[in-house]
Amino acid sequence: MSCWGPGNLVGGNGVRKCVTPAGNEVDCYPPTVVPGSPFASFDVDHLFAVGITQDGAVVAWGDATAGRLGDPNGGGNVLVPTPVPGLP
Repeated sequence: MSCWGPGNLVGGNGVRKCVTPAGNEVDCYPPTVVPGSPFASFDVDHLFAVGITQDGAVVAWGDATAGRLGDPNGGGNVLVPTPVPGLP
């Protein structure tokens, strides 16, 4: 599994410049392999992602504000899949 785009959910490899078919220069965000891949299952929101590992552990990464990743005290960005508190 890979993630890409502004604010890449796994920290990103930096921004490159690309040229669109119309000749416009734009920022490009190269895909980054998510640590722990492959996952048995996963779901991605525009702010965070949740996965179930091959051994059944539930992990999440991305924007951790407002308890999004299962930790009501969490905040900031979690750049690697991290076990969700209270779940196997």
